[in-house]
Amino acid sequence: FRLNDSHERLSVHWAGKGSDVLICLARDRQQNAVSTSSVFISYDYGKTFVEKQAENMKISDSQPSIISMFYISPVLNNHYIFTDVIHNYIFTTRDFGMSFEKHSVPFAPDIIAMHPTNWQIILGMDKNDPLKK
Repeated sequence: FRLNDSHERLSVHWAGKGSDVLICLARDRQQNAVSTSSVFISYDYGKTFVEKQAENMKISDSQPSIISMFYISPVLNNHYIFTDVIHNYIFTTRDFGMSFEKHSVPFAPDIIAMHPTNWQIILGMDKNDPLKK
């Protein structure tokens, strides 16, 4: 399957043993307010991919998100967090990207840490904030 995308960087993650799910984030190295990104998910070990960001990770009907990174839960292999540091949003899924929840956060979510044993605990930080909040 050809994953047609013109971004400079592609991050790929396999969900792990017993799973046919692959998560791909395509983005440019430097991001700003006019950047774009794409999130592709395969449910058949890469034979086909579905682009999920355009429909499922919007800031509003007229504003697409700009995903900079995704994080994987160490507890649940179906739980992912996608960050938009330009618009200060995170998007979460607990079903391998079949559905997403959108959350506005009061900081640029540059760094996300997921608890090693409790999937409900997530810490986020803006690395450029002088107080590191």
